[in-house]
Amino acid sequence: MIIQRAQETESPRLNVSFLGREYSGALGAKSFSVTATLTNIFDGWTLDLPIGPDDINEDIPSLNVHRWKPIIFTCSDPLVDSGKPVPMVMGVCTKVEHHTSAEASVLRLSGFDLGKLLDSCAKPWIRFRGLRLKDLITKLIDPSWIFENRNDGWGIHREPRGLNVDRVRKLGQRVTGGRAGVQLAQQAVIGQILPPLQTEVGQTVYDIISRYARLNGITTSTGSFVSVSSDGYIQIFNPNDYVNDPPLYVFHDTDDERNIRIKRSSLILDGDDLYTDYACYGSVIIPPQALKPNKVVDFNAGKFSGRTGHSSILGTDTDPITRSLTFADPEQYVPRFAKTRAEWRKKQSLYKEQGIRLTIQGHSMPGPDGKWLPLVEGNMAELFSTRLRRWGRYIIEQVVKRQDANTGTECDVTLRLPGLLGP
Repeated sequence: MIIQRAQETESPRLNVSFLGREYSGALGAKSFSVTATLTNIFDGWTLDLPIGPDDINEDIPSLNVHRWKPIIFTCSDPLVDSGKPVPMVMGVCTKVEHHTSAEASVLRLSGFDLGKLLDSCAKPWIRFRGLRLKDLITKLIDPSWIFENRNDGWGIHREPRGLNVDRVRKLGQRVTGGRAGVQLAQQAVIGQILPPLQTEVGQTVYDIISRYARLNGITTSTGSFVSVSSDGYIQIFNPNDYVNDPPLYVFHDTDDERNIRIKRSSLILDGDDLYTDYACYGSVIIPPQALKPNKVVDFNAGKFSGRTGHSSILGTDTDPITRSLTFADPEQYVPRFAKTRAEWRKKQSLYKEQGIRLTIQGHSMPGPDGKWLPLVEGNMAELFSTRLRRWGRYIIEQVVKRQDANTGTECDVTLRLPGLLGP
């Protein structure tokens, strides 16, 4: 098997901006790990900076960097577009560790992307009525997060997007498709009028946004995920929207010369989240005068459920096993909304059932046309694996890029079956 191991001079370089400082090259990160997951609201990162002689970075532990200081990453890969920097992370630092030994000292920083801001709790008991999802998002975002209110080129933009643009921006490409196409996507996903809602104690901004994102496209029972792009836009999207795109990458997981970069591969079949019945329960407050006389004392009046499921999916054909998942929602939905929630939950279980993990040398791969591209979540790929006996089209669910002195530069790519999150 031939593996193109990148020489140290050709390895990707992480460029870090925070505290008004720039870290790259010899004074940049000695090692790093950055996770990007298509269906997560936020992901984590770590990086190691040198600390030591000539007072290099010795002031950082005293600067309270762990108190959510803004940070921006870009990455330069010599194999991609002549090393032009591409966006990687806009986020916050939440932890600093200073490690010392007889050999060397290192400063380890870790944190999350901007999606972590949406983990903040919303102000309770605020009622919203007659809003579109985009208007609701604007009202929930704290002013201190808003890009347009800041002077450091960091933060979340006021206007959310009905597209997953990270799958293009992280390739170093411009987002295209025409203004009309973008407006259509915006209207279809975030332009619908929502039912009335009230924030409750302990609900995060993400809890509220994601709940109503799941209800988008209720006529087709298609939900949506929420994330924050590397340039600070809240994205409301469904990965199924891109399953017909041509593959950007071709992965040859073989034991011959076709395999140029895949070091290891794994097939994961996980049934832990599978159920035969999914049910969402809700209720509406009904005044006594609206009820029939025999219902006035019915303590379950106004309650309803929406359900869906699989028959004989668990166990054996002759002796199936039944397993139920029930969950409640505080919002006063109508029954068809509850059924939509149940359908969306079932689709996510099926989506997570099968995964393929590839460990790849470097952070990029050539596409069908031979052009090298960064590995980016949300894009389609063609897999030919004689090792795992798997062939066909997959969507990239997660990319974990890392670099250190022991393993060099590599990444883990998780593939999922496409089309499971659609109508």
